[in-house]
Amino acid sequence: MINKALNTKQCSNSKCRSKFDFKNIRYYCESCTRFLCINCSTSQRVYESVNSEEKERPVCRCTDCLTKIKKAEEDMLNAIKTMDFLVVDKAYHFILANHIDIDVKILHQAQVTHLKLEKELDINNFIKNVAHVPDYKTILKSVKILNDKVATAKSLNVDLDPIVMSAVNQCTSRLISERNLRFHMEMSGHVESTTEQVDTLGQLLEKATENSVA
Repeated sequence: MINKALNTKQCSNSKCRSKFDFKNIRYYCESCTRFLCINCSTSQRVYESVNSEEKERPVCRCTDCLTKIKKAEEDMLNAIKTMDFLVVDKAYHFILANHIDIDVKILHQAQVTHLKLEKELDINNFIKNVAHVPDYKTILKSVKILNDKVATAKSLNVDLDPIVMSAVNQCTSRLISERNLRFHMEMSGHVESTTEQVDTLGQLLEKATENSVA
């Protein structure tokens, strides 16, 4: 870095290009690793970690990088407000792909929100896919997959939305009711039904209706 500094004779800002001397000293941008004059750089303090209570780490950045960082932070916060996975995913991956050194607390919020929305979208899509199950014998497997998705999300400390959990519970109840009903209907078709079997089937049908089984 010392050699790079000594070999940089003038400000790296193409709109400036002022020559460095004992008065016009070099400032190192931690984001783009260029050397700039005082007029084309700025020093500020940022949070050291997501748990920091005060902005304690001093950083120097060029005005171009600072503008890019502020824009990325604003876009990320606006994306988070939408709680739309595609919007959040686009803003989040733009920051990662371009190695933009945004505020650590905003980055953490983006990571948590991105994971939450990703898992919720995966769960909701699975629920849609099992709206109709051609083979009832696969229903219990589908219930296990759904429960595993929820368990995986919780193991990652994802705070699933109550609406999502409600949909999971409704889907699980509906699938189990449908499986039990279709199983007994198939069994009843193979043998002569007894009064007890008819009563059981009636109860299962009533349960299935309660759980919105089509």
